[in-house]
Amino acid sequence: MTEEDVLSSMDVSDRRHSSMLSVLIKDCLEHSGIKPTELRAVAIGDGPGSYTGLRVGASTVKGLCYGADIPLVRVSSLETLAQQYLHADQYVMATIDARRMEAYTAIYDQAGNLQAPVASTIWSEEVIAELSQRYEQMSICGNGIAKASDGFQHLHNIEIRPSEISAADMRIPAWREIHANRYIDIAYYSPYYHKAPKITTPTKSPLLS
Repeated sequence: MTEEDVLSSMDVSDRRHSSMLSVLIKDCLEHSGIKPTELRAVAIGDGPGSYTGLRVGASTVKGLCYGADIPLVRVSSLETLAQQYLHADQYVMATIDARRMEAYTAIYDQAGNLQAPVASTIWSEEVIAELSQRYEQMSICGNGIAKASDGFQHLHNIEIRPSEISAADMRIPAWREIHANRYIDIAYYSPYYHKAPKITTPTKSPLLS
């Protein structure tokens, strides 16, 4: 067995991740025959992403790490997504839907090194044209590109790959953090939201019908 082997992986296709996270972790451990106290570390998808999802994930892993006395490392959710499409001859832009025509994005080179930091990108014609001119070959992956895929259809140097994040793809960047001893303070850990959540208040009193 090597560090790149995946012993167990479970994905939920709908939006039940938050409510099922603890059950999925339990099932993965049981399927692998591993006790929580036998884990070298826990890796968490650090965001950006859904405010609620990130908060639930952070709370869950804090409980696991405290209960089993194991360290925590974090991996960018965009870096995890990019792992699926790293090739020797192209760059990868990872995208996560941020609603409307906006997406969280980051660009990685062939070795997975960050080339353009996390940004909130609006899919304008200017942005699409700039990407085509700057990068000779690029794959754009993730669910943040689906709403703008039509704008790339005429570009031969950019390939659109709508896809979802899988925890199994965290293993390579997670091991890198572990080997570098880049563990994080569990008590003070907070996910990387990139921008503050939009919280609205009702315009009518809840006591009025």
